[in-house]
Amino acid sequence: MRKIIFTFICLGAVCCRSNTVDDRLLVAEVREFDSFLFEGNLSATGTLALPESVIAFSGIDLIVDSLMVLRKYNQPTNLSIFDLHTGRISEHIAYTGRGPIEYLPYQFRTFGQHDGPCLYTFNYGQSALVLNIPASFRENRTVVEEQKNVEGLARRNNLDRPQNWGSVFYLGDGSVFVRYDHQQWVTDYTRVENGGIMINPDSVLNYPMGYAVHTPSGEETVIPFFNPRLSDEAKGKLFGDFTDGISQIKPDGTRIVDAMRMMDYINFIDPAGKSLIAVKLRGAPSFEDLIGGKQHDPAQKYMALAVSDDYVFSLIDQIDSKTFSMVNIEKPMNESRRIRIFDWQGTPLASLKPDHTISSIYFDDPTNRLYAVDSIEERIYIYDMTETLARLRPEN
Repeated sequence: MRKIIFTFICLGAVCCRSNTVDDRLLVAEVREFDSFLFEGNLSATGTLALPESVIAFSGIDLIVDSLMVLRKYNQPTNLSIFDLHTGRISEHIAYTGRGPIEYLPYQFRTFGQHDGPCLYTFNYGQSALVLNIPASFRENRTVVEEQKNVEGLARRNNLDRPQNWGSVFYLGDGSVFVRYDHQQWVTDYTRVENGGIMINPDSVLNYPMGYAVHTPSGEETVIPFFNPRLSDEAKGKLFGDFTDGISQIKPDGTRIVDAMRMMDYINFIDPAGKSLIAVKLRGAPSFEDLIGGKQHDPAQKYMALAVSDDYVFSLIDQIDSKTFSMVNIEKPMNESRRIRIFDWQGTPLASLKPDHTISSIYFDDPTNRLYAVDSIEERIYIYDMTETLARLRPEN
């Protein structure tokens, strides 16, 4: 078994006496790695037989017992619930719209503990609703079990406007973890004849992404990733596309993992300890490169996350624009996709090349199955991870 060598990067005054806290771009601890314990290929052991009526699905949000919650797009409803044992499907869940018990797309990014794993949905920033999955499946309609007030999570910026939520997770102790997305506001602009606008560059206000924990008593504790004392110029270069991320919560509710969609950073967060470790592959573009003006290829990086109590499964696309063209592509798209496996301490364990062009993953711990969605072919492939996970255990 190969050894993994971590490099710990500290950019602050403790490691570099010539720097002050204002010199740092990141205040998070960054660990760079060179390789994984092992690399290999991953072959599907089967496909999931879905009813023909299930179309335009983009991912799997949750599996409760034998009930699989499928997320959809451009459909009258946002969710379908599929019984893995019987093959029965309930499709009238979470209708798209603005009425009672209706939702806009992409409002199903919140998970937590509520007598076991559950799926929360948002009601236009006013409340979080616990979706009763067994009852919704049984009755073939949206059944809400509980509502939680979320108005206290609305962090206000200098303009007294709320900063967007990227992800919200309810923790076991009653606290709430929030990922706040990068936000930009323009306070001074002039309309021009062609219908566009001319922006006064001095009026642009940027609020970089960040993490926070809200206690039941209403207190907020910030877990910083970027230096909160960044210059306005540096903040302006950290526009949302580069800091957009995808997040998941550990099943026991004690850890959060957040992966950047366009940068090779995956962050492991301890909400209770208010700490964060950022992990990246050595040589991949860094935020220091971005701020320093080095050209960065805006190819998509992390695409999806799946978790268990022991592991984080991440789907990453390693392609760049030099080797990829929508007009002329010589290799199958799955050639650049990898499933990277980490433990919750951020140790890089495995890198596996799947045999299909998958775009979303979900790990079912009781069965050791990794379900992978191919949204182009509209199929769900099944990967048996038993042998792979056996190789990751310390005794091996």
